Amino acid sequence: MVGIGRWRDTCSCTRMADDKSKTAPQDAQRVSVSEDYEVQYWCGKLGCTREQLIAAVKRVGVMAADVEADLERR
Repeated sequence: MVGIGRWRDTCSCTRMADDKSKTAPQDAQRVSVSEDYEVQYWCGKLGCTREQLIAAVKRVGVMAADVEADLERR
């Protein structure tokens, strides 16, 4: 049987999801609009406003390639 201390060492739930000192997304294939620094990154990379980015994610989902293609069509 694994003790609780050892379980915590291996459980992903105890690790931080995002490192706020980073300015680029942790997963460059997905657009996250829940973190302000990621919204700023994607708006700069895709040349759009926050509102345009959020609308594109609502239309096509979070995959960066799909969001980029949607923004290029508009």
